[in-house]
Amino acid sequence: MRRHGLLALAAHAVVTAIVTASAYWEIFSKDPVAWDDEGFLLISLRSFMDGHRLYGDVFTQYGPFYYELWGGLLGLIGQPVSIDGGRLIVVTLWAATALLCGAAVYRFTRSLGSSVIAQVVTAWVLNHLATEPMHPGSLLVFLVAASMLAATFLDLRPRVAAGVMGALAGAALMTKVNVGGFLVLGAMLAAVATMPVLGGRPLLRPAFLALIVASPFLVMLTDLGLVSRQRYAGAVAAGLAAIVATAPWSGCVGWPRLLQRSVAIAYVAVAAAVAALSVLVIVLLGTTPSEIVDGVLIQPIHLGKIFSVDLDPVAATALPFVGLAAALALRALRGRVTIGPQTLAAIGSLRIPAGLLALFSMSGLGPFEGGRAVTLFTPIAVAWLVTLPPSGAAPSSVDPLVRAVLPSLAVLQGLHAYPVAGSQVGFSQTGLVVTSAIVLAEGLTDLRAWVAWREGPARRLWAPVPAILLAGLCTLFLWFLAVSPMELRRTIYDVEVALPFAGATRVHMSKEEAQKYVTLAAWTKQFCTSLITYPGWNTFHILADQPPPTARNTGPWFTLLDEHDQQRIVDAVKDDLTACLLKRPELIDFWLRNKPVPQRALVRFLDERFVKVAYIGDVDLYVRIDRPPDRGHSR
Repeated sequence: MRRHGLLALAAHAVVTAIVTASAYWEIFSKDPVAWDDEGFLLISLRSFMDGHRLYGDVFTQYGPFYYELWGGLLGLIGQPVSIDGGRLIVVTLWAATALLCGAAVYRFTRSLGSSVIAQVVTAWVLNHLATEPMHPGSLLVFLVAASMLAATFLDLRPRVAAGVMGALAGAALMTKVNVGGFLVLGAMLAAVATMPVLGGRPLLRPAFLALIVASPFLVMLTDLGLVSRQRYAGAVAAGLAAIVATAPWSGCVGWPRLLQRSVAIAYVAVAAAVAALSVLVIVLLGTTPSEIVDGVLIQPIHLGKIFSVDLDPVAATALPFVGLAAALALRALRGRVTIGPQTLAAIGSLRIPAGLLALFSMSGLGPFEGGRAVTLFTPIAVAWLVTLPPSGAAPSSVDPLVRAVLPSLAVLQGLHAYPVAGSQVGFSQTGLVVTSAIVLAEGLTDLRAWVAWREGPARRLWAPVPAILLAGLCTLFLWFLAVSPMELRRTIYDVEVALPFAGATRVHMSKEEAQKYVTLAAWTKQFCTSLITYPGWNTFHILADQPPPTARNTGPWFTLLDEHDQQRIVDAVKDDLTACLLKRPELIDFWLRNKPVPQRALVRFLDERFVKVAYIGDVDLYVRIDRPPDRGHSR
């Protein structure tokens, strides 16, 4: 056993090295994307570290824990906020999240091959982290992966594991309320379904579980007029209903009632303590409770109304309903039909194609390339299989809880992609990789049990099949999702050129794109004493070392900032006659989506007081109409 553990440690260390190198070359060869979340978050973090009040002075739609964590860490080690530093943080979280998912699978199944596959596929589905460095999604997927791993320790140290899960949920709540809420709901679903002490009265438990199953419809309540939202909510609800149908109700009856209560209390108490501490810290730093409510709750809802991305309208939303039908059929047959262990093992081995279907869909291998809905709803459709122990598994009083909590956490994270189903689809898949790899591993366990029932030549013929199959799958996933992409990313990184800006020298991009940044920075340095970007282009503010006029910064500021906030920016620059404006019309159209620009203070000020004088690439350069003649503009 010790030898197997050392082998697993060595294998995951090698994969971690590959994943880390690949993530590094990928993230440092990416240009800032159109919506520039990276610049927005770095500028807001820098403003927070400079002493500006979060939400009151610093605009953000994310919770205080993100700023307290990174602001505290960077302040502790004496490092400034920079593009290089932010991307290194994301590389670390990227690799660590993949490792945690692999560790969760290994801890639950003791299958090295399946855990390596989980680690590789997790790293792959998180590729969007490279396009949005420092997005809170990188922290959130880490917290979700850590929660999945902590759940596997409920059998060993239940109170400690529950406390750790609570702490992670509290941190997630104070980073992005919906994601933390999904973690809490997942834990509640599993606990109520399997713990007798939490079941309460006979009708209370089904009612409570039904409420959680219906939660996707409650989350999307304001958008249920759209067919695509109805399908999305229904697909996630079907995945949850399948878990409820197959999870053994009161399965933890072997636990003492006192232990059941203490585990539940540990989770709730620690989650509440972490969330309360995060709020307390930000209040002590000057933010008012009403500002916290606005920043943590109101602004995210406002953004969802302004900008949303639907999942592909495909038939994939029907897949979880197929899974639910299978789960209900199994529940109906349970106890009514006697199946021999040999047949049961044969049926259980059907988990292998189910797990592979989910893993292939998320990795985009074979016929599954493209289609975000397929990549999300396929693993949701098979997650419930984790609730069923494989043939020959030793019974455990805590096993039902762990088997219920893992898929519950994973499926509810499927809602992370609402209302913007872009990179958040990959974030939603983090826990689903774990459940899909477990389904594969336990399907192989069933196959081994079936082989053990064979006799004579048939047994000798089939005996090596599970090991050969797993080794082949490991090789396939490692090559196509880790080794081959790493080589390609390194090649791209090497042929591109480094940026010459302080704090961003690790970033490589094409020679033409790098020259555009250099030329723009030179122009603004020569002609501008202050700089406004439209839409907000905070990455450029950092590269050019020209901070925006105030801490109220975001990409689509012209839609998100109200009259009062825009007036604050106008007041900061109205007396600066040598202020400049960088305008990118294509990105304005990207945010507006054929809607008119809301006519508020800063928009009116820019339209009335600035004139276009030149352009560089896709960037239009503006100066004040009343600019003094001795500060002329040319180029």
